[in-house]
Amino acid sequence: MSDIKKGSPALQLSAVQKSYGDHHVLCGVDLKVMPGQILGLLGKNGAGKSTLIEILCGLRQADSGLISVCGMNPAKESVGHLIGYAPQDLGIYPDLTVMENLTYYGQLEGLSRKRSFARAEEVMELLGLTSEKTKRARHLSGGQKRRLHSGMAIMHEPKVIFMDEPTVGADVEARSRILHTMQSLAKNGAAIIYTSTTWLSLKNLVLILRSYITVALQQKVRLKRLLPTTHAARSACNSHNLFLLLTVGKATA
Repeated sequence: MSDIKKGSPALQLSAVQKSYGDHHVLCGVDLKVMPGQILGLLGKNGAGKSTLIEILCGLRQADSGLISVCGMNPAKESVGHLIGYAPQDLGIYPDLTVMENLTYYGQLEGLSRKRSFARAEEVMELLGLTSEKTKRARHLSGGQKRRLHSGMAIMHEPKVIFMDEPTVGADVEARSRILHTMQSLAKNGAAIIYTSTTWLSLKNLVLILRSYITVALQQKVRLKRLLPTTHAARSACNSHNLFLLLTVGKATA
């Protein structure tokens, strides 16, 4: 796996636009995420969060703009070995055990059998699933299934991790474990992007996507009240969306 050049962003977007017919979903997105940073895409359903992630993963093409994932263009080059993606819909195999789900996916991502089993143990420990390792996925609780789903996305130790609504339907324990895992991975240098329709208290980056400028401006004021230690690093707005980038903490070099 190629390393990100020191000082270079893990993700960078410039003037990215995407429309479906007359519906403008992304309107000039400018964004930079460094290794070790967590980016939260917070917005209501239909704000363009999942579309943005799909574009970054190379699953959907933008209409225009420049996109870089670890220095590569996902529209023209394969970035699968660099990214981990846990979409909203669960992608676990119900008839396989927790260990089998993880090791199978690890080997699909190119890990050797030996490394896949070792990595599965690490992931289960990180997500609190070790005691469930021999249980078939169909018999897990909803929160445990969500943790397993997230764990499969990080089996190959990707440089960039996309979590689309990672805590939807999760119980308190699962939510805590998933958020702790994201923070732990970021400390080890991964760039992490997660989406949510509700506010999550993480300590790095938050990008607000709103459909109406007036609502977004109100949200900006409210967030400043909620986060007195956070400063607005950058904001840009146009006739369709306002993108507010708030930064807290530092990225790793």
